[in-house]
Amino acid sequence: MKKRNRITGMILTALCFPAGGGISAPVHQLLRDELHYSGLSVTDALTMGAVMQYTDGRTAAVQAILCGNDLIAIGRSANYPALRDEVLSAVQNGTISETVLNDAVRRVLACKYAYVIRKLPSLDRNT
Repeated sequence: MKKRNRITGMILTALCFPAGGGISAPVHQLLRDELHYSGLSVTDALTMGAVMQYTDGRTAAVQAILCGNDLIAIGRSANYPALRDEVLSAVQNGTISETVLNDAVRRVLACKYAYVIRKLPSLDRNT
């Protein structure tokens, strides 16, 4: 497992140096355009060192969306209201287009539809 992680890390480093893959357009371009991946793209926590080193923290969510992520993980230490406000501002000023949002929403809804839970498992251990 360690060897695989080192190899994956080297490949991602080549594609997204110096920032992390969650805010790297080349990673998402490879996934969507070259590998024809149509599923969800989810960031790792945007409060991780690789991301925080190369953003001011507030713009990380906007960069992640612009790069092609559909869902964003922010981590416990993130300032959620500040990130939310930054994303809303980017939508309102046109930095994040309606097309980008619609594409992400379509992928999220398609995933929810594909993996719908028809019946929740019982929490009672005796049944």
